[in-house]
Amino acid sequence: MLRLFCAKTRGGNMLVRCYRGKLSVWAALCVLVLCWFYIFPVYRLPRDKDIVEEVLRQGEAWQKNQTGIDHYRKLLTECCEPRKMFAVTKENSPMGKVLWYDGEFYHSRTVNNETYPLFVQVEFQSAVTNQVNHLALQMQQVLSHLKAGSSAPTPAMPDPPSVVVVSDHTTSPGSTLRLAPPERFSRDSGNCRPFLVQCELHFAHNPAAFVSDQARVAFMLSHMSGRAAAWATAEWSRNSPICQSLNMFTQTLSRVFDHSSPSREASRVIMQIKQGQQRVTDYAIYFRTLAADSGWNTPALIDAFMNGLKDSIKDQLAPHELPTDLDSIIAMAIHIDNRLHERQEERTRTSARPPSHMGRSPAFRHPWSSSPPSSASPKEPAPSAAPEEPMQLGRAKVSPE
Repeated sequence: MLRLFCAKTRGGNMLVRCYRGKLSVWAALCVLVLCWFYIFPVYRLPRDKDIVEEVLRQGEAWQKNQTGIDHYRKLLTECCEPRKMFAVTKENSPMGKVLWYDGEFYHSRTVNNETYPLFVQVEFQSAVTNQVNHLALQMQQVLSHLKAGSSAPTPAMPDPPSVVVVSDHTTSPGSTLRLAPPERFSRDSGNCRPFLVQCELHFAHNPAAFVSDQARVAFMLSHMSGRAAAWATAEWSRNSPICQSLNMFTQTLSRVFDHSSPSREASRVIMQIKQGQQRVTDYAIYFRTLAADSGWNTPALIDAFMNGLKDSIKDQLAPHELPTDLDSIIAMAIHIDNRLHERQEERTRTSARPPSHMGRSPAFRHPWSSSPPSSASPKEPAPSAAPEEPMQLGRAKVSPE
């Protein structure tokens, strides 16, 4: 009907021409209005909402872990509606109070980027303050710990033990303890036990220099001489299995060169040992050495030690109640021997003194006495009375009166 009206009438033709000329303008205006009120908010509001939610998440994470401040700053600069953001965060976030305070500060001024640096500065100062407080708390704990440690008594440090000074070729470069080199062992030197003990000391205190059994065997071989060195060299040259194991090498060495039994030999000698003319100290040292190898119990060792002492020491020990341990008896015997030796030296000095020094000493005169000293000449003896007859028991003499 509209097309027919426009085609049949003059007014319709004019309307068509106006419609064709201005319809495009009005249509464009309507489209812009619709887009402004309905289409643009649809795409813009979700973006603002997403930014606000991301700001809330980053703000809470930054408040807990003190991290993410750069990303937080970027999100704040990208937010297009600060008023809405602060209004939402006030209701839905733990950071709402701080953000709302700065949001009110935003409201009092023009919403632009001039107020954002102040907000960032406030947050940065808050983080620095927290770090300073944490460091101050740690420093206070350290100071209290130091005060508590200084108030406690300092334990006395023991004196360092003496260390034997030896040549440098027997120690590894990184070792701190230096030991004397073991004496060369030969078949003529007798018992091989001292040599084995000295080698074990080197192996125990210098483990970095002896990392394998073969290195330990080589060290022992280098400190041998005579028939022992000839035997060990022959075993090493033919790659004997005993040179690959330290236990096998020491057992074979003892079996080849040490035929005596330490326990049996010590028991035989300890029953025959006597002090003789030596001091009790020397006798006790030799006795202790034999006692360590004998395997005897304490009562048997005490009897053997007492049996070997000199008669003069035994006489001095006889009136005393003897202790029940060997160490105390040895200490008592040494003390008595020292006293007897000192007394003997006093007698020797007295007998060796010249006769001129053995006369009578001059008479002593008091410093406040005015009387002259008496003469040193002997007084004349008084006339002796009539000699008395000795008393005889069982015979009474009667006078003739």
